[in-house]
Amino acid sequence: MTADFPGLARDRLQEKDESVFQIYASGCSGDTTAGKYNDASELSTRGLQDRLYAAMVASWKAAKRQPLTKLDMRSVPLRLPLRSAAGYSQAELEQQLESDNPKQRCLAALGLSWRKRHLADHPIDLPIVDLGSAVMVLLPGETYVRFQLEAQKMRPDDFVMVMGYGESAPGFIPMETAWEENDSNLTSWCWVDPGSERPLMDALKSALVPAK
Repeated sequence: MTADFPGLARDRLQEKDESVFQIYASGCSGDTTAGKYNDASELSTRGLQDRLYAAMVASWKAAKRQPLTKLDMRSVPLRLPLRSAAGYSQAELEQQLESDNPKQRCLAALGLSWRKRHLADHPIDLPIVDLGSAVMVLLPGETYVRFQLEAQKMRPDDFVMVMGYGESAPGFIPMETAWEENDSNLTSWCWVDPGSERPLMDALKSALVPAK
């Protein structure tokens, strides 16, 4: 395994200032990708690393210190609809487990695992660390970037750090428009149904702006 260009950029920033341990975390990037810019060559990897490193340095320089006014940790339960399209029933997924294609077997196993969890009514945890003027929230799966932008709008006066890939069981979690556009991401690595946008938005708002 390799950390690829994000890890290389992180290492460079760590070498620049060893007094602070640098941590990289992906945001909501289900519908964004560097893949089309990355042909695995040293040139493209270096170019992406340089761009990310420059952004990290600029972000660090622009950072503003704020007094710590609170420390609150909370979690909101999130329930998403189960994928009901053809090919996603329990019988069909169990049949796919017999496939000669390893990728197909893995996808079927993941789909069955999510299905079992959903039918057991075991919600996803949507955790948040609230520091007053700054807040960190962890969203599940490969959540589309629009959720990150909407989260920042919910706390416009605060620094809102949104991370993705928390609970990966649902796979891609798209906006409703992605279904309407027949987004090709949703043909395999996605185990939720249309209608997932609203409950995720509601849970996000409940976590970020709790009732007083």
